Amino acid sequence: MDSAPLNPLAQAAPAAAAVGNLVSGLTVATIASKLKQNSAMKDACSRLLRSHVIRGRLVQQVSAGTWEVEWTLGDSVVKAWHQVRWIINPNNCTIVGANPAPSHILPAAAAAPQGAAPSDAAQNEADDTSSESSESDGDGEAEIDAPMEAVPAVPGAQQDSLCPHGLRWTLENEPISIDAREGSNFTPSMRWKRSESTLPERTPLIYFTHFLPQLWEEKIPYWTSAQLIAKRKAPMDRDEFRTWLGILLATTFAPGRSVKDMWTVQDLGFFPPACTRERHGMSRDRWEAIKSCLTFTPPEPTADLWKCRWLIDTFNDWMDECFSPGYKIVVDESMFEWRGRGDYDIRGLPHKSKVIRKPKGVGLELKNALCVQSGVMLRYEMLEGKAAMANRRFCGPGVNNSTATTLRLVEPWLYKGRHVLGDSWFASVQTALHLKLKGTFFTGMVKTAHREFVKDFIQKEAFDENSARGATVTLTAEKKGVKLIAHGWNEPGKKDKPRKALISTCGVTTAADKSLRRRWILNPETAQMEPKTLEIPQTHLVKDYFDGAQGIDVFNHHRQGGLRLEALNTSDCWFRVFECMVGTLETSSFNAYRYFEAGKQDEVHGAFTEVLAMQLTGFRPAGIEHVSTAKGKKRKQSESSKGKLCIKHTILKLKDASHFQKKIKAAEKEGGRYNAHNKCSMCGHDCYFYCKECSAVGGRVFMNLCGPTSGRQCISQHIHDRLLGAEEDEDEA
Repeated sequence: MDSAPLNPLAQAAPAAAAVGNLVSGLTVATIASKLKQNSAMKDACSRLLRSHVIRGRLVQQVSAGTWEVEWTLGDSVVKAWHQVRWIINPNNCTIVGANPAPSHILPAAAAAPQGAAPSDAAQNEADDTSSESSESDGDGEAEIDAPMEAVPAVPGAQQDSLCPHGLRWTLENEPISIDAREGSNFTPSMRWKRSESTLPERTPLIYFTHFLPQLWEEKIPYWTSAQLIAKRKAPMDRDEFRTWLGILLATTFAPGRSVKDMWTVQDLGFFPPACTRERHGMSRDRWEAIKSCLTFTPPEPTADLWKCRWLIDTFNDWMDECFSPGYKIVVDESMFEWRGRGDYDIRGLPHKSKVIRKPKGVGLELKNALCVQSGVMLRYEMLEGKAAMANRRFCGPGVNNSTATTLRLVEPWLYKGRHVLGDSWFASVQTALHLKLKGTFFTGMVKTAHREFVKDFIQKEAFDENSARGATVTLTAEKKGVKLIAHGWNEPGKKDKPRKALISTCGVTTAADKSLRRRWILNPETAQMEPKTLEIPQTHLVKDYFDGAQGIDVFNHHRQGGLRLEALNTSDCWFRVFECMVGTLETSSFNAYRYFEAGKQDEVHGAFTEVLAMQLTGFRPAGIEHVSTAKGKKRKQSESSKGKLCIKHTILKLKDASHFQKKIKAAEKEGGRYNAHNKCSMCGHDCYFYCKECSAVGGRVFMNLCGPTSGRQCISQHIHDRLLGAEEDEDEA
């Protein structure tokens, strides 16, 4: 054991200096009531009396103030991690407990050299300060307190808010103007297939099928077909699976209506008849049969209770292959709403969470990662309970649950210079440190996980009631060669409200554009609420964080509030998870479509979903029956052999016609644009499509029709009229 300073009064040793005096193999002891508070030791000590003394030994130091201890419990040996309080025992100069704050001055006995006789005053002070010293007298034993137990301050010591838990922070008087990031200018990119990479324009269907995992299209129809055949129904192929998904998305167009209304041919008042069977080629019985037999779990027997694990794992793997995120990634949580059976029922979710603050806060909670720039969801991780989460990758000594979860969510992009944003569940000094050691930057909002962070200084000392709203304070520290930045922002700027406290490993604290807050203020003269815009000063570090921290919340709003797939009633919790995963693919496709396609930044989500549903189902106008079975094909051939006419109609865009192509090129030469459109031949509205077979293009006579996304039934009405006319001509003949 290293010797302490010779003159304890002239050079008092802080507690951090005493850490070096602890050596592996030191005998330690505590009572069972304290050891039970450690989660790793709770079960092992459950049968011991509360006053039972347990012996162990120090194995190795994990971090400042934390040691791995090997406890001997009868015939078994258990290892756990504990926070240590140390004070020199004056009887034998071993350490038996102290306050870990570096600014706390130890008693004189704490600085006594090994073998030196302490004074009577030091003897009494050490005896008064150490707890349960009778259990560790004269045996060279140190007392280990369980984590989370309050540590009393040493009498006469002064608290130092700039050195929490041994990490010294320095107050910066000048703004940080040099960013630690170098070359962090990654932009999102789609890893297109060779056939898709050269397309001048890509439709919503191309984006959706690009994000749809290939294994889903291969395995789900195959496994579902086995269930259908067992019920003596026709098997399902990949095309029918896409059609089924298209109708599933179409059920969101009229929330509150029954699913059976999708197949009605009657007028529903404000809602036009869907005629799903005639237009999309799938009957209601067939759609319901596929829904009841839908299988997305490998048929091999397994003890895993999570029947949706394959869905999420294949989604994560596929996103790594088909998409590359930009330089900024945000981690947060999402909820798949489920208010049915839970872990109390074998048919329910094995673990169901309840988060009161969320609009739909009951169901399956997942941690996730999203590309901030494009809005594409990257990864999901289910919360399966405390015991299951403690055994996952990156969990271990010195790594808490939130840090390990963050590392798993961004694992494919570690060592690549990405910038990760996280809220208070993820943010801590530990998370920032571990990510930086793995070549990844981090910025997060610190609230509860404030170990080694200057939270008390920012909240209680940095600002007062006279501080201007938007004022900032910056502190820096270094640990394991990593520079840490603690940044306080006086927002909302009220004395009784907590300030924003950020931990970061990158960014600059120079002034940025002011944060604009729109508020409504009562005008006492007019008694009217009038809009007012507040301008709050902020730094680049603050702006960089808040420009992406809400990314997953916006995504959840589009998926839950916009698409509303979860509004489709079901009594199967696993089908609900599948619905939410389809909603994730659709929302990611929508965000990517707006980001990558030129001129689509203002695309409306509902319009995108409608076009996608039409394209998935292969939009078939009314009157043209889709026949997929061999029996149906034979029937169709027999009907055509009886003399029934089959008229072909090809619906094309007006801008693709040669007549309008000339006008478009002429306008481009003059630096302008020409929007190819005409009046619809059926209803008179502006339209952008025409029927190729029914138009005399050479004579510039077009059969103009409203497109499928207009909400009007001009195409189906046109084909219906032509069929009636053809039958009348045939009868007359």
